[in-house]
Amino acid sequence: MLLVRDTRCPEIDFNRTWSEYSHGFGYKGANHWLGLEHIHNILQDHPNYKLQVFIAYGNPASFAFGFYHGFYVHNITDNYRVSSVSFLDQTAFPIGDSLTNGNYSINGRPFSTYDRDYSNNDCPGRFGSGWWFLDDPVCSRANVNGRRSGDNFESTWHWLYNLGKRTDFNAIHLKVVRED
Repeated sequence: MLLVRDTRCPEIDFNRTWSEYSHGFGYKGANHWLGLEHIHNILQDHPNYKLQVFIAYGNPASFAFGFYHGFYVHNITDNYRVSSVSFLDQTAFPIGDSLTNGNYSINGRPFSTYDRDYSNNDCPGRFGSGWWFLDDPVCSRANVNGRRSGDNFESTWHWLYNLGKRTDFNAIHLKVVRED
């Protein structure tokens, strides 16, 4: 898993430095970020992967998921720029495309953190996390690395397409899976 966020595990702060996002942080089997360097190495060695986004939300728990085909994270010299060829939402429980939809696509964007911001809009500061933020005041249509709760919507967990302004997530998982 590239990312695990789960309310059943102790919360950790995802507002981290560039170095921490590069190398990874958190607890194996609990809330963690695998590390951009590890993600790049996995995808470099095995190019036929897609990104699966899984979100559990609400009480009683519901879930939604979707896939990004052709998902790739470039190396550190390219600031871990992200690429994804297409989004597939043909699932029984669709999540909606918050990452590559129209003008809000993160395709080709470098990764940003509060100490290395490529968004030109203080997106890591406003969202309280690292991510592939847009060079636009909107920053992103998703914040999977945000806080579990808070007064500022931008800095809390959210995934705008299909799930609306929902922030009552129980779990968010990002993982790479083999293309069929």
